[in-house]
Amino acid sequence: MEARLEEKGDVILVHLSGQLTFESADLFRKRCFEYLEGSKVVFNLKSLDFIGSSGIEPFVNAISDFSRTSTNRVKLCSLSTEFKRIFESRALQVNFYEDADQAYTSFFKGAAEGYRFIE
Repeated sequence: MEARLEEKGDVILVHLSGQLTFESADLFRKRCFEYLEGSKVVFNLKSLDFIGSSGIEPFVNAISDFSRTSTNRVKLCSLSTEFKRIFESRALQVNFYEDADQAYTSFFKGAAEGYRFIE
């Protein structure tokens, strides 16, 4: 898995790509807390794939833990059908959007613009 960071004002868009594995999910967790804590963050999953389930649980847990400790609500966008099913089955403190622009704009329009899994 690779992550490309894009700064747009005070929002960090994290464009994830490649294959999700157990090892990459563990490093993802570490990097989130190391570099993104306290920031407004959008995770773009458009180009992220997973094979098997070994990396899914650590990845979802990383996003869950990061969102719980974040001072700003974490945004997810461009999820595949498989990722949508996984995230919908979990009670996460995240907002879900169709694309990165919509997720970015939601920081300024208010939380009502996005779909919330759990309040």
